[in-house]
Amino acid sequence: MKFKSYPKHKKSGVEWLGDVPEHWERMRLKNTINGCINGYWGDDPDGENDIPVIRVADFNRDNLGLNFPIPTKRAIESKALKNRILKQGDLLLEKSGGGDKQLVGVVVLFDSEITAISANFIAKMTPKNGYNSNYILYVFSSLYSKRVNYRHINQTTGIQNINSSSYLCEHIYCSDFKEQSTIANFLDRETTRIDSLIKEKENFIALLKEKRQALISHTVTKGLDPTVKMKDSGVEWLGDVPDHWGISRIKYTGRCQNGINIGAESFGYGFPFVSYSDVYKNFTLPVKVLGLVDSSKSDRKSYSVINNDIFFTRTSETIEEIGFSSVCESEIEDACFAGFLIRFRPEKDSLFSGFSKYYFRNEKLRAFFVKEMNLITRASLSQDLLKKMPVLLPNLSEQKSIATYLDKQTTKIDLLVKETKTSIELLKEHRTALISAAVTGKIDVRHLEKEVA
Repeated sequence: MKFKSYPKHKKSGVEWLGDVPEHWERMRLKNTINGCINGYWGDDPDGENDIPVIRVADFNRDNLGLNFPIPTKRAIESKALKNRILKQGDLLLEKSGGGDKQLVGVVVLFDSEITAISANFIAKMTPKNGYNSNYILYVFSSLYSKRVNYRHINQTTGIQNINSSSYLCEHIYCSDFKEQSTIANFLDRETTRIDSLIKEKENFIALLKEKRQALISHTVTKGLDPTVKMKDSGVEWLGDVPDHWGISRIKYTGRCQNGINIGAESFGYGFPFVSYSDVYKNFTLPVKVLGLVDSSKSDRKSYSVINNDIFFTRTSETIEEIGFSSVCESEIEDACFAGFLIRFRPEKDSLFSGFSKYYFRNEKLRAFFVKEMNLITRASLSQDLLKKMPVLLPNLSEQKSIATYLDKQTTKIDLLVKETKTSIELLKEHRTALISAAVTGKIDVRHLEKEVA
């Protein structure tokens, strides 16, 4: 879509704005809203004074709205409700939060009919008469994308806090209500269209990941030859497997060992350390790990990390994070591994590392862990349980063929996922740029309303 430019411009005098349409008027953000009222968290629900409370966790930062299918309810005393009840069209400012890669200060729209208030880390802003809520929302979005709010952030601890009083003194330029509404309607249409495209691509990625996982599970349990004779594995979740494959338990194919148990003061310096995260996030261990531990020579011998070792996540808050594996395909010299991991060291020539990285990550093994796992306060994988895990044993030549095939096929899928993620990022960038261009007067969309009508 090609956009027109406004016929006449003037200098804005605001660094991040540049030139603006000649008829737009200069004002401060605070002139567009009726106050900035902090929210309230209240007390635990009591069944009598309960009311939904909007949290920062309910913010949908992508579409500048809210996502709270099951609202969080808190007991709020009546005097605390004064001036805090939200109305459709109110704007919610994140006053505290953010993170290492995310600035605090995002603004979202409250577009619900439920009676609710905002939590104490959020401020309610009601646009004044003469100002379109969606338009002002897009203005705040442009300010956020240009990091104008950055200079109003204080951070004395790990949490960012925005000074709303100084932030709302920022200058903007604004048109009349009719033109605001025209711009807002245009952005509503275009962002909805872009969001729909993004959703389609996200669904495509999900399907690709499902296909990848199904491909791995099928190949490591059925092999590459669809005509091969099959036999009953004797394991319900494995089903039939190639007749010539061996079936064993892990305990008969190698040795298990828990990781190093050492005080917290020993971390951050010394020798390489394979962490829980290194295993959980990767099919194969990174060639160079970031962790360090002050290990002894005997530690580095007992908890060594050599080629063909397989590591399993041993303990977590949930079963879903237990039993994830990562294979070492290249020895990490002088390394030790974490106590929250179990190392399985296969007997020589029993398992090829390329086959192991797929077999022990196949989705059918999740059924084994979910069925057998004990969950008390934390989910924990014991060596005794791991040793019971069934393992299929094609000969080494076939293991290598399976690994080569899966490397090739998963690389194709991974490339598609990467390309799709890149296209999503480009759409998001386009969305942000379009909003900014429209609310700063870089494009004139007034004529488009008649064309749509």
